[in-house]
Amino acid sequence: MSTITKKELIDRIAERTQAKRVTVKSVIQAFLDEITRELDFGIQGDEYFLCPLSRVRVEARPVWPGSRHGDVSPGICLAGHPGVAPGTRGGHAIMIGNVSAKYALRSLWRHPRRTILSMVGAGVGCAIGIIATAWVGGSADMQLRAISESGAGHLRIVPPGWLLTKENNLRLTDGESTLEQVESVSGIRMTVPRARANGLLAFGNRTRGVQIVGVQPKAERESNRLVYKSRLTGRYLEPGDKGATVIGGTLAKRLDVELDDDLYVTLSGKDGMTSAMFRIVGILRTGSRDLDASICHVTLTDLARVTGHKGVGEISIKGDILTTEEELKEGFELR
Repeated sequence: MSTITKKELIDRIAERTQAKRVTVKSVIQAFLDEITRELDFGIQGDEYFLCPLSRVRVEARPVWPGSRHGDVSPGICLAGHPGVAPGTRGGHAIMIGNVSAKYALRSLWRHPRRTILSMVGAGVGCAIGIIATAWVGGSADMQLRAISESGAGHLRIVPPGWLLTKENNLRLTDGESTLEQVESVSGIRMTVPRARANGLLAFGNRTRGVQIVGVQPKAERESNRLVYKSRLTGRYLEPGDKGATVIGGTLAKRLDVELDDDLYVTLSGKDGMTSAMFRIVGILRTGSRDLDASICHVTLTDLARVTGHKGVGEISIKGDILTTEEELKEGFELR
């Protein structure tokens, strides 16, 4: 659509209204002056934003909604360039930003109660998010620590093939050498050797199946919270003990045994089923019936003597900071 000048606009309106041209010119000029004045100071309203413009002629050029000039009233834009007054040199967008910022700041104090409530709501929401994130992260750390300190450790070295078969009779090749290599790696705080065997405990006519764990008494007592945090009746195993065992409270109740009672233990050995007598020197009560029903500790030496399987079945590793597999491989060669 072609551009229309102010003179042409005055002539058209004068002809249509049958008014004097001088009167129409005065009215239009006054109208444009008022628009310019309002635009210079900004209009305080919730319906629209306006920006300061120069006094220029008007052109009948449509501005489509959604275009980059959509902030100008549809059907009218300024001559010289669509949506930009001559001489502004692109200042239209800058002024819109300035007016928007002023309007936003003014609106903050127009309704102080709403502003305060919005700020409090945002603060409470952020605080809840931070607390929830910390709670979840702390729970994961606590679970990891509880598992690692309950005998599993942060990492565990097992014999080849154990992951497929889960056979308790498997032993590490040259376990003593492997243990020395692990202890030489930086970042490792404690190494705990163990061996396991499936067994049957009997006292009188009462029997219970259990997994018997051969331990190194000092290392087990220092690293396993099931030992140093539980209520212990009697004592724990000591280096040099022979024919001694520590069992859980639930196991003792089911077998109806007490301290210094002798258990007849049948195990799966290297050459078949073997048996031996073990004296109860301690009863552990962790507070969990399931855990108490699975605890049966003997020394590594006694387990190797009865089963015939020499050596270490696994090595649990505890570190101050979790040591990755790559860091372990740099310190020693897994066997």
